[in-house]
This record gives sequence, structure tokens and C-alpha cells, in this order.
Amino acid sequence: MKKILLIILAAFIKQASGQVCFSAATNFTAGTGPYSICKGDFNGDAKMDVAVADNGSNSVSVLLGTGTGSLGAATNFTVGTTPRGIITADFNGDGKLDLVTTNYGGADISILLGTGTGSFGAATNFTAGPSPYTAISGDFNGDAKLDLAVANYTNIISILLGTGTGSFGVATAFTVGIWPSSLVKADLNGDAFVDIAVSNRQTNNVSILLGTGTGSFGAATNFSVGTNPWSITSSDFNGDAKADLAISNAGSNNISILIGTGTGSFAAATNFNAGTWPASIVSADFNGDAIADLATSNRMSNDVSVLLGNGAGSFGAAAAFSVGAQPLSISWADFNGDGKADLATANNTVNSVSVLLNNSPTVTAITSTNVLCSGLSATLTAGGANTFTWSTASNNTVIVVSPTVTTTYSVMGTSGGCSYAAFLTQSVTICLGLHTQALANFEFNIYPNPFENKITVINAELKRDLMIINTLGSVIYKTTIENEVTEINLSAYPAGIYFIKTGTLTKKIIKE
Repeated sequence: MKKILLIILAAFIKQASGQVCFSAATNFTAGTGPYSICKGDFNGDAKMDVAVADNGSNSVSVLLGTGTGSLGAATNFTVGTTPRGIITADFNGDGKLDLVTTNYGGADISILLGTGTGSFGAATNFTAGPSPYTAISGDFNGDAKLDLAVANYTNIISILLGTGTGSFGVATAFTVGIWPSSLVKADLNGDAFVDIAVSNRQTNNVSILLGTGTGSFGAATNFSVGTNPWSITSSDFNGDAKADLAISNAGSNNISILIGTGTGSFAAATNFNAGTWPASIVSADFNGDAIADLATSNRMSNDVSVLLGNGAGSFGAAAAFSVGAQPLSISWADFNGDGKADLATANNTVNSVSVLLNNSPTVTAITSTNVLCSGLSATLTAGGANTFTWSTASNNTVIVVSPTVTTTYSVMGTSGGCSYAAFLTQSVTICLGLHTQALANFEFNIYPNPFENKITVINAELKRDLMIINTLGSVIYKTTIENEVTEINLSAYPAGIYFIKTGTLTKKIIKE
């Protein structure tokens, strides 16, 4: 009888030296006064593109990616007055990404339906309350159609329920703090309904609105953060499978971390220094260690700050990387197809987009045997860097292991002060007296990855168990593969890093 236990060993990474590295910024022309940026594959070529809201020209600039880290010339599309926020999603269910802008000067939002070729139809506008600043999308009423939540730069947010055709109903207002400037969605209290967190610039706090699953929200509960909180993001920063929050505070030049309790409440803020006037914040795994990191675009220091997480809710010192002047917004994606998280900023006063490519070393880890008989040893070999630190605490390039159960090992490689991690799962089986046992290997694919709510597993071997595991090694989801295509709904779990395992294979997935 085969017994398999997967152990995730990522906590050692916080003790490893080194820093993620990025190449010098490459700049690409956008429209006038780019205020915010989003990413997506707008032309269906599997290469990441960007779209920018141009505050000064009442337009959206779409720059198609080449897959090499470069962007093509901007194509501009007219939207409402003074667009400040931009997001992308499929609002009409045709499988093609659309765009929405929040038009600060027009009290409305514009939606541009995508054609799937990198082009968009003419804008349609919907009233969204006074001074709409930014927006997020989500299914707030459980009808499987995307809705909008808009931060109105007063003291409200507006909810516009989607019809699934690219249209929206009348806005409903909910009170928050003063000057709400950013929103993020997550299940903050574990009831499987979408909740919203809002950063309020004037009142220096975050408002939590717990969703009812009907498109309505409870009264706001407020939590203090730093001064002038401009932007907010969510992930699981301490590995407890509960959604946490990170807020960039433009007035105090730092980041506030609010660790979630899983009940809709949060511990007192812990602050970490960033650059000058951090205007926008994102979370991603920048060094491959399966732990959520942070990046801010800093308006007055004209750079990006990257802070590596330690998996316990704390972060290392900020590393700075120069970009264009007044970067008001930041996004991340793999722009050159190397599997690493890159960065892009919208630079307000120089009408450009800066792309920073993650040029940390590409670290590899291989085993001498794919499937190991319990009681025997395997040789693991690291490559792609000058020095290594394994999760076993060894600093050797080659290590010998004798696991008695299936175990995942991690290794951090460093070259020139730049570090990146790799993971290797050593499968172990009971061989019943045999020294070797030939086991068939198989492959499976996951789409999309990163994802927001659902993933699709394709070509997994039938009748095998499939498990999804968090960074603590806990199995949060388990099923048996019955079809060649299996859809899995993970909307109830917080954004962050997870592992999906079936048979002898384990892959990392990222929930945004």
C-alpha cells in the first residue's frame, strides 16, 4: 500500500541571503498623463500586454507585448473625462478581455468591449457616482456575472451589478472613509462571499465591507494604517490561509500590513519602509520561493520598491529600481516568458510605461531518480547560480536525501547578490522488497495561471487523486480526476501561492 505525504519546505528561504534583481527600465510611449496600468492578453497570442488610462488625453493606450519584454506602439481608444483607474476582465462572457476606466471628471465609468485582436469597440458609459477614482471587478451577487465596485473620491463606493452582456445596472452606494482611492476584493471572513477592503486617503484607515452574496454589503469597519493610504492589495502573507492586506502610505513613505484573523477583523498594522510617496502596490512572488512579496511605485522618488516576504507576515528591506518620472501605478506580469514576475509602471509626467524585467538567476533542481523506493537515497543537484541554500540547510550544489515519504525540497540560488528559488518533489513509494519500480510519468496543464477564481486542469491522468496545498503544507482541496478537463473553483480561498499535486507531479499556482 502506497503512502504519500507531501511536505512543503519553504520557510527556510527567509534565512537565505540575496535579493531579487531587475534589469534597467525600458520605456515605451503612452498617451498624455498615464495614471494607472493593467495587464492582460488582449490579442490572444499568449503574450502579456498592458493598457494604460491616460488622465490627460481622455483615452486608453493599449501596448501589445512581443513576448520578449518589449511593447509595441500604443493604440489609443477614447473614453470618458479624466480617466484615473483602469481594469480588465471579460464582462460580456465572450472569452475576450474588455476594459473599464473610472472617469474622475465625468462621474461615470467607460467600458470598452474587446475584439480579441488587441482592439476595442467604442466606449459605453455608465453613471458611477461622484468622482470615480478606481474600480475592481467581482461577482458580488453570485450570479456568475462580473460586477463592478467603484471608489468614489468622496466617502462612498458604488456597486454596479453586471448583466453579463457588458452592461451594468444602477449604482448602489455604501459609505466608507473619506477619499477612498483603492479597493481590493477577498473573502475576509471565510463565508465564501466576496468582501471589499478600501484604502481611505483622508482618514488614514482601511474600510472593510463584508459581502452578503446578494450584491449588498454590511456597514464598514475601519482599521488604522499609515498616513495618506493610496493603494491596497491582498494576499496571504503569513501562510495561515487567511487573507491579509498591504497598503502603500503615500504620506508616511511606508507600507502597512494588516494580518487577517479570518473573521473580517485584522491585527494592528505593522509598517515597513518604502520609497518616497508610494502611490501603488502589488503583491507577487518575485524570487520564486512561494512566498508573497510586495512592490510599490514611488511617485516622488521615481522608482519601484521591492520588499521580499518571509512567509510570517514580515518583509525585508526595500530594494529600489529606477523607472520614469512620477510612476503613479504599478502592475506585474511575465513579459518575456521566462516564468518570473516582471514589473511595469505608468509614468504620469513623462507619458510613458516602464518595464522592469526580472533578471534574477534561473535556478534548477533535478533528482537522480523520479520515483524512489522507501529506504533508498536520491541525489539532488542544483544549477543556474553560483551558490545555493537547500531547505535541508545544506549549502552544497549536490545533496543526498533519503526521504521516507514524498517530499518537496526547495533551493535558493544566488549569483552576484541576485537570488531565485526552485522546488523539486521527490516521489517515494514502498517497493515491497524490490529495489526499483518503474512508474509511468504523466503531464498535466493548468489554465489560467495566475488566476482569480477558477482553474482548469487539462490532461491529468484519470482516476488519480488531485490535491491543492497551501504554503503550510495543508491540503485545502482534494478530488479525484474523472475527466480529461476538470474545473476547480477556488474563489473561497485568499490570494496567494498554492501547489497543485496529482500523481508524482506538483505545480505552483498563483491566485490573484
